Amino acid sequence: MNHLTKTMITFLTALWAMPASGADFGMRAKHDPKVLAGVLGRWEMKTELGGNAIEATMTLSVEDGKLAGTWTSQGNDMEMSDLTLSGDKLTFKRTIPGGRELKFEGTIKGNNIAGHYTGPFGKLRSTGSRTVAAKPPAGASRRSLLDGKEKSFLIVGYSTSYAWPAMLQDMLNQHTGGDHIYHVLNAVIGGSPVETWIAEPGSREYKATIGAMLRDYFGPDARLRGTAPEPTVALCQTSLQFTRTLKGPIASITDEEGIRIGADAMEKLAERLHHLGIAKVFFGMHIYKHGYEPKVGNERFALKALLRRGHDYIFEGPDVWSLTIAEHPQAYSEDGLHPNERGMKIMAEAWYRTIAGADAKQDVIDQMHAHDYDIRKMMRAYIASRRVADGDKPEAKRSDKRPKTNYRGLLGTGSKKIKVENGKTYVWAGGDKSGSGARWYDFTGAPMPPEKLQFGIGKDRIPSIDDPVFVSPDDPRLTDLPKSPYRRDERPKNNDEIMVIGYVKGGDARAYPVGLLDHHELVNDRIGGKPVTVGW
Repeated sequence: MNHLTKTMITFLTALWAMPASGADFGMRAKHDPKVLAGVLGRWEMKTELGGNAIEATMTLSVEDGKLAGTWTSQGNDMEMSDLTLSGDKLTFKRTIPGGRELKFEGTIKGNNIAGHYTGPFGKLRSTGSRTVAAKPPAGASRRSLLDGKEKSFLIVGYSTSYAWPAMLQDMLNQHTGGDHIYHVLNAVIGGSPVETWIAEPGSREYKATIGAMLRDYFGPDARLRGTAPEPTVALCQTSLQFTRTLKGPIASITDEEGIRIGADAMEKLAERLHHLGIAKVFFGMHIYKHGYEPKVGNERFALKALLRRGHDYIFEGPDVWSLTIAEHPQAYSEDGLHPNERGMKIMAEAWYRTIAGADAKQDVIDQMHAHDYDIRKMMRAYIASRRVADGDKPEAKRSDKRPKTNYRGLLGTGSKKIKVENGKTYVWAGGDKSGSGARWYDFTGAPMPPEKLQFGIGKDRIPSIDDPVFVSPDDPRLTDLPKSPYRRDERPKNNDEIMVIGYVKGGDARAYPVGLLDHHELVNDRIGGKPVTVGW
C-alpha cells in the first residue's frame, strides 16, 4: 500500500469531522418531500483509490425539510455538508484532516449513484446503491412558538440544565419588551437521563422525575407553577446514558439495534409527556462529553431515527453537541463535563433560537451574553426551590435532628425477616425460602436493634477476595478489566489507564483495580505480616 493510499484511508476513517457552521451542518437547500423520498436512506458506497475499493455507508436523512447526511467508513462517522439535490444531481462536501476539502458530484438513477470526488488527491470515482429506503419525517418545524399567546415551556433534563433555563426566561422577557407572557418551568433532576423519566409508575425513579414534575407544575394545586398556565411545550435536553435495554453505547450510525432502542426510549418519554397535555415535544441530545465519545455524540442518530417515525408532535431541538464540542474546554467547568457560564449561555441561545425560529432577535441574544451570571448561585437556588416543594427547609443546618421515623427500606418492627428463638435474635440473610440453616444470621448482642437494618441482597452474596494474586503492572491480562466502574463498557488501551486503589509503604507497592473491586467490594490481604482490608 503506497503513501497516497494510506493517506486517503486515513481521511475516509477520520472521526467527527467538524461542520463549519456550528449547529447547522452546512447550507442545505429546501426540497420537495416527494423528491427527498427518492434519495433518503442508506447507500452502500465504494470509492476507487490506487486499485483498491474503499467501502463506506452514506446515510441521507432530512432535518427540518433540509437534506442532511452522514458518511461512515470502517466504523467511523463523518458529517456531510452543503448537500444539494438538483434533479438527479447530488453534491456535497466533506472536510478531511488538515482542513482540506473534498467535493462530491454524482448522478442518481433509481437506487444507484455514480460520481466522483475532487480535491487534493485528484479525481476519485465513487459509486453506490441504496439498500434501505426511508421516508421524510413529519415532525419538523421551525416556525416561531412565540406567537404572543401566553404559554409555558417545560424543561426536562439532567444536571447540565440547572441554570440555562433561567437565562432563557430572561431572554423571553426581553423578547416581549418586559411582558411576562412566556414562562419557563424547570423540571430538571440531576442524574436523570431518559431512562429515569420513563420508569414505571410507583418506582423511585418515577417519583423523582415525573412524580415531582406533576406535583410542581401540573394541576390546580401545583406548588411551583404560580399563575403560569400548565405547560404545552416540552424542551427535553436529554441523554441516553445508562439506558438499561442498551447492551452498550450506540457504536455508530450503522448500529441499528442501539439506534432503535434509543429511539424507543425517547418515543416513550414523548408519549408520556403528550398524554399529560404537552402539544409539542422538542428533543436536544447530550452536550459533548470528553472521555465518553463517540458514544455520547452517537446518541444523535437515535434522535434522527425517532424523527423519521413521523410523529406530528415530536420535533428536533438544537444540536448542542456540535456547539459544545467546538467550545471545549472553554465552555466547561473544572471537571470538564458540565457547562460553565459560557456553556450555559450557548445552550440558552440554542434553545431560544429553536423556539423563536425566524423571530429570534439578535439584540436579545447579545444582552444575554453580556450579562454576568453566577452559575453556582443559580444552581443552588434552583435545587433549593425544588426541595421547598418537598417540604424541606433549605436553611436547615446539618446538625438539625432528623425526624424519629423509620426510613424507607428499613426492616422495622414486626418484620418477618427477624425472629427470636431460644433467647437469640436472627435476621434473614437471603437464599433458600425455607429459612433453614445458615440463611438466618445470628444478630444476638449486636450494638443496634435489627429493626434499624436495611435488608440487602443476603449474606455472602458478594464474595470477597481473600487470597489476592498479584501480577506485574505490564501483564496484558489487565487490559481485559474495565477502566473503572463508571466506564464499564470501555477497556483501557494500556495499563496506565486502569483506575486503582493504591498502597505504598517502604518498598511495598500494591494496586487493586477498582473495576475488579466493583464486583467483590472487599479484599482481605496481608501486608508486612499484618491483616489489611481494602474496601470499595
